[in-house]
Amino acid sequence: MATLEKIRKRSGLLIVVIGLAMGGFVLQDLFSSGRNLFSDPNTIGSINGEKITRQDFALRIENLKNNNEQYAQFSDKMVADFVWNQLQLEIIQGEECEKLGLSVSSEELFFNLKNDPSIRQAPAFQDPNTGQFSESRIGDYLTSLQDGRDNGNPEAIKAWQQWTEYEKAMADQALTTKYNNAVKYGIYIPKAIGEHEYAKTSKSVQAQFIQLPYVGITDADVEPTEGDLSSYYGKNKSDYERKASRDISFVTFPIQPSDADNNEVLTELNEILEDRVDGVDTIAGFRNTDNDSLYVSLNSDYPFADRYVKAGNMNQEIDSLMMNSEVGFVYGPYKDGDGYTISKLNDIINMPDSVKARHVLISFAGAERAAPTVTRTGFEAKALADSLFAIVKDDASQFDSISEKHSDDIAAKMKGGDLGWFSERMMAEPFENYCFRNEKGDIGLVFTNFGFHIIAIDDQAGENKAVRVANIHRAVRPSQTTIEDIYREAAMFAKESQSAEDANALAAEKGLSLRPAKGLSKGDENIPGLNQNRQIVRWAFNEERAEGNVNVFSTNEAHIVVILDKMFEDGVAPLDKVKEEVRAEVLKEKKAEMLMQKFNDAKASGASMENIATTVGAEVKPQATNLGSTALSGVGSEPVVIGTMCGLPANAVSQPIKGNSGVFVVMVQQELPFTPKPDYKAEQDQLSSSIRGLVASQLFTSLKEGADVEEFYNDIY
Repeated sequence: MATLEKIRKRSGLLIVVIGLAMGGFVLQDLFSSGRNLFSDPNTIGSINGEKITRQDFALRIENLKNNNEQYAQFSDKMVADFVWNQLQLEIIQGEECEKLGLSVSSEELFFNLKNDPSIRQAPAFQDPNTGQFSESRIGDYLTSLQDGRDNGNPEAIKAWQQWTEYEKAMADQALTTKYNNAVKYGIYIPKAIGEHEYAKTSKSVQAQFIQLPYVGITDADVEPTEGDLSSYYGKNKSDYERKASRDISFVTFPIQPSDADNNEVLTELNEILEDRVDGVDTIAGFRNTDNDSLYVSLNSDYPFADRYVKAGNMNQEIDSLMMNSEVGFVYGPYKDGDGYTISKLNDIINMPDSVKARHVLISFAGAERAAPTVTRTGFEAKALADSLFAIVKDDASQFDSISEKHSDDIAAKMKGGDLGWFSERMMAEPFENYCFRNEKGDIGLVFTNFGFHIIAIDDQAGENKAVRVANIHRAVRPSQTTIEDIYREAAMFAKESQSAEDANALAAEKGLSLRPAKGLSKGDENIPGLNQNRQIVRWAFNEERAEGNVNVFSTNEAHIVVILDKMFEDGVAPLDKVKEEVRAEVLKEKKAEMLMQKFNDAKASGASMENIATTVGAEVKPQATNLGSTALSGVGSEPVVIGTMCGLPANAVSQPIKGNSGVFVVMVQQELPFTPKPDYKAEQDQLSSSIRGLVASQLFTSLKEGADVEEFYNDIY
């Protein structure tokens, strides 16, 4: 009771303590999510202090997809990235343009609009009488859109929105061009820099070098201590500054058909092939049926192909069999691509190699390549084609006049419909079938995607054997049982990986390949080796993740086990996460110290290059170079060594130089002089052009680096 009384007396203090504790949890959660107490949960980012709301961001994405069909095919992440970059461009560059007084007037915008090829070539903006672009048609078009929008016409409303988006994009592009040009043409290269650029590649030296490579010392001979690593890391912390990133490793378990899946398809095809008894009736199998096309339609993944082919146009093995067999010959089931096929020789004919023909095309609205002036319906086109066909069938001499008056093939109509000579695969399939399967002098009516064709075969040349093959193809796909078995295998590996000290050793033991993917950024969508896998990146950056976490992800192609190896946040990476990188540098430093001492001992008495080389067990190599080069012959990139060569006086042996691949000693034998030029305008112009060429790609990047940008949209998309 006394204890309860004390608690009652101190209840106010207790409430405060509990409140502070609860507040601490809330604050911890807010700060761990990268936001603060005053963040608006409806804000997905800010750019130079301007907040971007979820609603505005989502609306921009929706408008972009609705008004630009190509964006509807992109992933949500790709579209979100594009919209975010557009927002940054508008705000960051907009502020700079405002400071400079740059803007795009309505006159400039209209000038750019009317000179845009997509506007000039659009039928809506061309004079119907001349077929030429007409500025006044733009005004007429916009007036009609406004009227339709005001009347609630949904098509007009959408078209008006698309037009305003197009205008805005044009204005933004014009402003970007104006701003880039202002910077671009403010770039000036002084004469002194042009002269230096000329001298850099014109002034050269003839030198010698001796190399002692790092690989000549084993790592075990210079194994660093923990103190060595810590000391080097402390002196070079800035080298290990990182943006937030994740290192993962993964194993893929491809979802592929099992032997059982393959055998099941083979069994089904063998059953289809042979006759079967249904009660008292015998039902013909594919081998003995008289209706190959129907059998294919009922039993194959692909429809019956009514096409004749000549020798050399089929799979080599099938080609030889079919071209040398009789009608009814059956081959298979055999392995074919993603499954198995049974092939049956359906027919043999002799076909011409080429055909000369004429046609009258009767098109209709909506047919492929139909001109805008064609307004007749398909039924009307069929009725007209039937009547014209009856005329030419009765009197072929009428063909030319009918072609000139009625054909919708503009190129051929004035030539009596003449198409000249053509070979196989040059015409629409129904058109080609008629021309190659009928005889010279025949006239027929054929329908294609282009409309109705009245065809007259004028001549045929050459003749070769052609076969028609009926194919029943069945793809082999993983069964649900197979998919589940593969998932169980992946899940078991994931479980064992969670407790394994070395996941690589575990993978090797099971005959699997554990692949790394390092340096993944929060906004990444593509993972090397896995292509688009945004779900994995979002998982790796989830605030609940910890190093060593394992998860299984599934796609249509594979189950993927992912191990989160390392997590880097913005700032200097801790030593334990970059220890291998630090170790590599310390090893290099220790080897360099040993090799430099070796060189110093060899050259202590002022020895020549040849004597030094003999003492250290290396050879003297020649090198002609200049400041425009960074590579040593037979060694690779060594800019410090090249720079030392170009700065040494003749006949002076350098101090040991720590390079990328080893330690070097160099000596300049001769400095090759160059002749100064009266002016360096060419070099100035080349440098100006080169730097100006970088403005479009790097100016905005530079502006973004100096801006105050926070983004949270990657948490959503």
